Amino acid sequence: MKIQKDTFISLLRLYKGHMKKVSLGLGLLIMSTFFTLLPPILIKEVVDSIAVIDSQMLFLVFLTIVVATLIKGVLYYSQRIILERAGQTIIHDLRTKTIKHINNMSFTFFDEQPVGELVSRVTSDTDLLGHFFGFSMVNIINNILIILGILIVLIIWQPSLSLAFILLLPFMIHAMYQYSIKVRPVMGQIRKSFGKLTSSVQQTFSGIETIKLLGTEEYESTRFSKGANNLLDKNIEAAKISALWLPYVHFLMALGTAFTLLWGGYLAINDIITPGMLIGFLTFMGLLLRPIRQTGMLLGASITAIAAGSRVFEILEENQEDLEGGTWLDDFKGNIVLEDVSFSYKNSEKDAIHNLSLNIPSEKSIALVGASGAGKSTLINLIMGFYTPQKGRITIDGISLNDLSLTKLRENTGFLSQEPFIFDGTILDNITFGNPNASLNEVNEAIEGAILSKLINSLPKGINTQIGEKGVRLSGGQKQRLSIARVLITNPKILILDEPTSNLDKKTEDELYDSLKNVFHNRTIITIAHRLWTIENSDLIAYIADGSIKAIGSHDYLYENLDLYRDFVKSQVFNMRGE
Repeated sequence: MKIQKDTFISLLRLYKGHMKKVSLGLGLLIMSTFFTLLPPILIKEVVDSIAVIDSQMLFLVFLTIVVATLIKGVLYYSQRIILERAGQTIIHDLRTKTIKHINNMSFTFFDEQPVGELVSRVTSDTDLLGHFFGFSMVNIINNILIILGILIVLIIWQPSLSLAFILLLPFMIHAMYQYSIKVRPVMGQIRKSFGKLTSSVQQTFSGIETIKLLGTEEYESTRFSKGANNLLDKNIEAAKISALWLPYVHFLMALGTAFTLLWGGYLAINDIITPGMLIGFLTFMGLLLRPIRQTGMLLGASITAIAAGSRVFEILEENQEDLEGGTWLDDFKGNIVLEDVSFSYKNSEKDAIHNLSLNIPSEKSIALVGASGAGKSTLINLIMGFYTPQKGRITIDGISLNDLSLTKLRENTGFLSQEPFIFDGTILDNITFGNPNASLNEVNEAIEGAILSKLINSLPKGINTQIGEKGVRLSGGQKQRLSIARVLITNPKILILDEPTSNLDKKTEDELYDSLKNVFHNRTIITIAHRLWTIENSDLIAYIADGSIKAIGSHDYLYENLDLYRDFVKSQVFNMRGE
């Protein structure tokens, strides 16, 4: 209950900065409540004066009721627009803040959070909050004002006759409370189930190629059905709880109306109240049905929204990477030093990197070689600041990585992977992704450096060709060259290559490396290498096994003096070349 209360208070705090609109909207809401209560009062006066009222006065009352209803409609429309705009602006700001917060989270966070779950929180959960701010809250307040207004009028008219209404209130409040405590945990489970289902769908679509290749469409459909069935069960459970509310309210209102008619009829027969007052009472009782019935349903929607809000706030409470803090050197050179570094992933009993020390001189090239799982990629992730070592320290140009600006570091570091991610858009969009303000000359230099000219010239729309999600309209080699151009245009001081030519044919690979020779000058180059060309042309080679550096030196030195390296070269390089 406390978590829900804290979430509700946090949601109300989001109104801060919008209080002028909220105050104006609530003022209009109060005024519309007055015009909602006016017709039954006029009906009472007309019935009580029926014996003396003339047709002109009757028409005037008719006109007053019509005008009051129109004014109420205008006021309700106006306040709805004002409060809806405030609510939607709040959700826009919250959604933007959430996605920005997620973008600034560390790799550790993404290791533990399924992508589909995050998508659900940013889209579906915030949409529910939009309904909460724009509709549920407004109408709950409106209904409460109507109920209080009716109570005040009835007490002023005849306290004893208002007894039926007063006696109904505890039962209604109790029902709402019971409804909330029963439906709240179910709504929370529904939001979690929906997030898991979204994650399942996202994973299925992302891996559709593998699913097709393995022929596991039926298995994936069955797996989705299990999650969908769980969500179905929870929704039905919530529906059963909600279904009790409406008949309960109708029973209470029928009971109240019957008691009012019985007791009010007795009072009217004995001239304690007028017939008009009795009709006015009955009219108010009918007017109560909608706000009481709707409030219960809106309460369910609000509980769902609060459950969604708690999921959004969970994300916002996660600690972000400090991207903007830290120092930076204007004469950044890229000398990287690792001192006795150890690192293990969460829930792993074994170090991925263990007591590793390495000096990578600025403007030199080093190849990291070793069997799969040796720790090469982990080492790169540590240098990029994606993870923090549990032991030892990493410095760049003599400054601890913990004290450097991660934003500046990554702006000055280019990374080329074996499996580059291509964004949905044009070739130009992807090339300039890391440098949106790049000049035409810089774009052309990146295209030439990545040997993309022939591809671009062969396309009808050239550089403005749409390439689809994940670059679906490009081959593997074309994607890699596009990713190389995307990195080159940022002009990084440190260049990290995870064998980016693995999907290229031998001729294109040779052409690309001839082109990259010029790019390598005056940069610190770190390569996760398997190809002989890359290894032989590196200034230093570090052989890594079991998270530690076993030897470091030139290719010739390691080949002559380290059996592990010699075996690696023979198995990983010569076999690839058919030797």
